[in-house]
Amino acid sequence: MEGDLQTYLHPQTGQPLKVRYEFEYRALPTVRLFHSCRDEIRCLVGPVGSGKTAGATIEVGYRIPMMYWNRYGINKTRGVILRNTYPMLVDSTQRTFFEWFPPGLYGRYNKNDKNYNMVYTTMDKQMKPVTLEVEILFRSCDDPKLVEQFRGFELTWYYIDESDEVHENVKKMLKQRIGRFPKQQDWFRVLTKMYPALKGMDKESFHEELRANSEKYQTAFGIETTNPPSTESSTYSTFSWHTPPPGPKPEKAPLVGHKGFWQPPYENSQNLRPGYYDRLREMWANSPDWVARYIDGKPGVTLRGKSVYNNFHRKTHEALTSLVWTHGPLFRGWDNTGHHPGCVVCQMPTPRQIQIIKEFYSERENIVSFAKRVVAQCNVAFPNGEYTDWADPAGWQKISKRDGTFTSNSEMMEEECGLVLERSEQNFDARVNAVDQQLMEMVGGGEPALLIDPDCVRTINGFMGAYYYPETAGLPGRFGDQPVKNGYADVHDAIQYVVVKLRDSSPGSTIRSRDFGRPDDPLLMS
Repeated sequence: MEGDLQTYLHPQTGQPLKVRYEFEYRALPTVRLFHSCRDEIRCLVGPVGSGKTAGATIEVGYRIPMMYWNRYGINKTRGVILRNTYPMLVDSTQRTFFEWFPPGLYGRYNKNDKNYNMVYTTMDKQMKPVTLEVEILFRSCDDPKLVEQFRGFELTWYYIDESDEVHENVKKMLKQRIGRFPKQQDWFRVLTKMYPALKGMDKESFHEELRANSEKYQTAFGIETTNPPSTESSTYSTFSWHTPPPGPKPEKAPLVGHKGFWQPPYENSQNLRPGYYDRLREMWANSPDWVARYIDGKPGVTLRGKSVYNNFHRKTHEALTSLVWTHGPLFRGWDNTGHHPGCVVCQMPTPRQIQIIKEFYSERENIVSFAKRVVAQCNVAFPNGEYTDWADPAGWQKISKRDGTFTSNSEMMEEECGLVLERSEQNFDARVNAVDQQLMEMVGGGEPALLIDPDCVRTINGFMGAYYYPETAGLPGRFGDQPVKNGYADVHDAIQYVVVKLRDSSPGSTIRSRDFGRPDDPLLMS
């Protein structure tokens, strides 16, 4: 991209463009996929130093404006570039942008209103010169209460750097403001020439058509870049990942028109000084979680306290592929108290190895509805399976019915769902110790004694630290003796109810370790 000396005039001032500036840009493999994508909202995730900001800069400063011209004949776009705090915006994001599109060469940056009016001349598909105008609003917002400042924006696109640090309400507001520049009457004039079927539509139908087919018409874009987010982050679950993240599958379905690209580690090494990542590894050698996230590019779990378990290692305990039911006995654990029930399905395919092959949970659901759903899905996944079901002893606590009689959650699950539940261990420490011991042990062939199906996302995330003891207020480094009762706790309580009983060798237990520990066990020999 260049402008010949004194050949083209500035469209606003009429003054000759007296500069000529050229640069070479070669997109990295993942960034090239990001550039070629046509989804309305795109996200680029990668480790530190992976070239994300540079890729997004080229996207919003040159590629999107060029696409608008080549496709629609529109040579003006307007967008906002945002980061959570103003110092970070100026010191990082804006600095990178100005390295590629320097003020003075490309236009004028007004420090007072933080607007950059870029104008440059490039060549279109027919190799004819075309002048493009890109108006950029540099903004920050670290307080969701200030989101109203964006309500009046009329934008073509937005770019959020380190989007995982930006509140979701800010993103939602910006998504409402893109596609509003150029004005709708301009878009109607342009698009009806390209798509005659749009001519007879009223204003409301026209807008609905654009919303429903955003990839086809491409009147708006949203760009996000970030270091690997937490698995709990909305960023992790919002996007359909074209290049899959090296982590568990997101727990929620992605939003329509949202495509994500996850860079592998070292993709940008050739553009960094030699040994860049080696030095980082040395500096952060005592913080393996930081290394895994910001160098190896893996998603993290936001640690808010102390993890309940001591012996979980994801590389060891998460199966590489989906676990297959061996058609042997199945064991279910139930957290069946309260309105946030959880359930896991386990099997023991070999002596002493417990496999967690399926999980169920609900944000808010009565126990009967939840149990019916679990039973129905288990019947499909494990036809004719034979189950032993253990549940929270508190599930037998009596509750009153409207007719004045008393029942319990466990009794209702038996009466209405046909489940026969057995009481598991009530002692919390005994349950946690049983799971931690199972995590520590290995079985024949060097396999872990506890193996988890990769689709059990909530289970894995809980083991990684989302199931935790909270820090005691005012006492740094001191933690409570009971975990936070969150959605991960429900599933992990269910796991404990199974594991503690499968490990229990006392005479009173239904399934004892000796039943599955002998090589001549008829169940294992059949």
